[in-house]
Amino acid sequence: MTLMQWSLNAAGVLGFVLGVINTFRLFRKDRVRVRVRVSGFVAFPLGTLVEGMSVEVVNLSEFPVTVTDVNPLKRDGQQLFFLRLPLPMSDPLPRRLEPRDRMTICFPEPVFEGVDLSDYYCIRVETACGAVIKAGRKNMRQFASSREKQESTSK
Repeated sequence: MTLMQWSLNAAGVLGFVLGVINTFRLFRKDRVRVRVRVSGFVAFPLGTLVEGMSVEVVNLSEFPVTVTDVNPLKRDGQQLFFLRLPLPMSDPLPRRLEPRDRMTICFPEPVFEGVDLSDYYCIRVETACGAVIKAGRKNMRQFASSREKQESTSK
């Protein structure tokens, strides 16, 4: 093969690879993508100690997304519908998230007292367009295990 044939083959392979990457980006561009993080929180609103679970939702899409519901999901598909108490550090729902914007939902301790959080494996995020995202599995397991350890040491 001559140098001309090598260069034409290289240009053809490069064009094919760029075409595949462009197709992948085009399909990914229209999807609703969010990141969910679960963690514990401690706050002092109105001078009283409040502990609980905080869920942070970050919009990774290239377009605005309206989050309408955020709840833990059980392994059998049941949801835990938390009563959302009006805390100053918690964002109200529904909430419109611009690209790369974030929101935090706080669930105080009394809301899930007596609930075995190890049965809940992820957080279910529902949007106004009907997309349902199940995320935060790793963070949910970590939060449930740390809460169990905390309860066992306090007894």
